Amino acid sequence: MKSDKPIKFYFDRKRIVLAIIILVAFGGISVWFIKEPEKFIRNVFMKKIHVQLLGYLSFIFTLIMIGAYLVLLFRRKTALIIADNYLIDNTKFDSVGRIDFSEITSVRKFKKYNVEIGLKESVFQLKKMNIFQKIVFLLTNWYWQRYSIRITCVHIRNCNRDQLYDLLTKAINKSK
Repeated sequence: MKSDKPIKFYFDRKRIVLAIIILVAFGGISVWFIKEPEKFIRNVFMKKIHVQLLGYLSFIFTLIMIGAYLVLLFRRKTALIIADNYLIDNTKFDSVGRIDFSEITSVRKFKKYNVEIGLKESVFQLKKMNIFQKIVFLLTNWYWQRYSIRITCVHIRNCNRDQLYDLLTKAINKSK
């Protein structure tokens, strides 16, 4: 029996560049918080050090995310591949790569642009991540759930959440 060709999705580089531009602007605002904190003090409980601390934290976050998006911008791989028995996710810097459908417990739509995939094992056991990838993973997954990943459609050309959800559920059901 001949298998179907894998479905491939590619990166939308314009959206990634736009995200980098927005992050650079955000970094500029955080530098402004550091340089001129007096302008942002609004009540008696707020001190200069609080505004500067917020500026430093947001600047560090911005640098980390700009680094992750720059890596994503120059990545030559396809963003997402859905084959008969597996899926390869490269949609984000901290993506886990190949996931067999046997490792997936659930698929659900998440917010406006994401599909969340529940896993049997922890993400950190599924793929050996370096410390930078772990930091980005924890920063972008605020709820810290390590047994699920989100595939975002924002960086993928010609893809929306509903289309991706339908393709994934059909492929997973077909593989069972």
